[in-house]
Amino acid sequence: MQKWLFDISARINALVDVLDEADDKSIEPDIKNALAGIYESDVPAAIEDGIAYIKNQEAQVDAISAEIKRLQDLKKSRENRLARVRKGYTDFLIAVEKKKIETPKGTMTVAAPTISTIIDDAAMLPKEFLRETVRYDPDKKAIKDAILSNPNRIIPGAHLEEKISIRIK
Repeated sequence: MQKWLFDISARINALVDVLDEADDKSIEPDIKNALAGIYESDVPAAIEDGIAYIKNQEAQVDAISAEIKRLQDLKKSRENRLARVRKGYTDFLIAVEKKKIETPKGTMTVAAPTISTIIDDAAMLPKEFLRETVRYDPDKKAIKDAILSNPNRIIPGAHLEEKISIRIK
């Protein structure tokens, strides 16, 4: 393995170790000090390593999101299949006029009918059949505009923070 590749790999591993240790302790790592300790002299290489690390982590987050969506779709598919199978067995037991069948693996019983309320169009319901719910959500834009228009204004429960970020292309 070429020395420069080993150096990059060692620096990335050292950074990952620092970040993982900070995660394990549930503390905010002093990233500046960690980076300064790992990358004492070679700033471009340090930035290159940081870009590689960030892109790798972003790719992992994207892959996890895709896997979550795939699993949610699979779950929905299985729930739909299960509902069809249950309906099929229910219809079968009714057709053969059996309410209960016992087997070594379990007992299947046609349950007594239940009555469910189905809402076809909630907008058409008379007011007496509606529950009123009140929900308050913070209006972040209004808060930001109010504080920016009057920097001395204090809004209890909220404040502005200026965040600096980096872009990686």
